[in-house]
Parts: sequence; structure tokens; C-alpha cells
Amino acid sequence: MQASAAAQRSVARRLAAISGWYRYLVAKSIRADSPVEHVRRPRIGDRGETPRLTRNELRRLWAAAAEHGSKRRFALLPLLAHAGLRINEALSRDVEHLAHDRGYRISRLERKGGHGDRTVLTPPVARAIDDYLEGRTSAGSVGKTVEEARRRPGGQSGPEVARR
Repeated sequence: MQASAAAQRSVARRLAAISGWYRYLVAKSIRADSPVEHVRRPRIGDRGETPRLTRNELRRLWAAAAEHGSKRRFALLPLLAHAGLRINEALSRDVEHLAHDRGYRISRLERKGGHGDRTVLTPPVARAIDDYLEGRTSAGSVGKTVEEARRRPGGQSGPEVARR
């Protein structure tokens, strides 16, 4: 009987955790070898199996964000829903990460694992970001308010933080 993709992912994740634990024990000389070293793991693809929102669900989410009235939240939503960014990717983007390339608006990214990348911003995404940033060219990000971007570690604020 063939296991579902979700079950295969669960098995692979559990085997990775167990394997890591035994690798640690071997490295610390607590065990001589790992009993899971030669266990075959299920093959899984690179793409996730998480279902996406339906158009109706996305429309309701957009309406709720617009009703809330926060430009910040309204700018974050298209980055997540349309550009496909992970939440930490979206929250870590500063104004300086926005650019143009061959006539397209893009955002430079740091993907999972520290890999650099970029994504094209569709017109609705770019419009939402522009509305939030209101023409700023520095000292702000989609993930931070201007005050948060200017704040130094420890709660102090200063102009040099805004220039980063």
C-alpha cells in the first residue's frame, strides 16, 4: 500500500530528528554507531503540499485587512498571498530591498537557508507596498513601522539607525 505524500513527509521528518539525535550521541562518544544510519527514507519533492487559499477565501481575507484600516497589514497580505513570501521573508524586507529589474518591480530576498533570491512584485502587491511606504526611500520596511525601524537595540532611537 502506498503512503500519502503527507504521511511520507511525516516519516521523513521523524527519521531526520531521530537521525540527528543519534548523530549527536555518536559525535559525543556516547554511542559507537547510529541504528538509523542506513535506514531508507521516503523520497519527497521540494514543493510543499499545503493547500492554498481559494479565491473566495482570499477575497474575504483582503476585505478583513481593508476593514482593519492598517496600511502595514494591507501591505503584508499581498506579499504573503501573491508573492508567496514566508512571513519572516516579508517582515525582514526594508525599503532598500525594493528595486527595478528590466522594467519590473522586484524585492530582493533572503530565502530559507540564507540563499539570496528576488521576486517580481505584481502591480497589486507593488501598489499596496507603495501605499504603506508613502514615498519613503529609507528608514522603513513592510515589516516595521517607521518608529520601529528608527529604534536602536535597547529602546533608544537615533538617525543613524534610520540610515541602515
